[in-house]
Amino acid sequence: MNVKELIEELKKLPQDLPVRTDNKYPEGENEWIDGVECSRKGESGYELEGEVRLSTSLGYKFEKYI
Repeated sequence: MNVKELIEELKKLPQDLPVRTDNKYPEGENEWIDGVECSRKGESGYELEGEVRLSTSLGYKFEKYI
């Protein structure tokens, strides 16, 4: 995912939600944003507040950009 794609995805979401990354690799590898997920207020598990999550993957998938 590049900056333009990330911005376009984020524009589709409520602008007042907090954002966190979904770190899948605790060993300290470089992680790259590969997607955007949203849970809106009122959905199961998010009854009080929604959130935006940036999903990540390891950098080896993105070597062509380096």
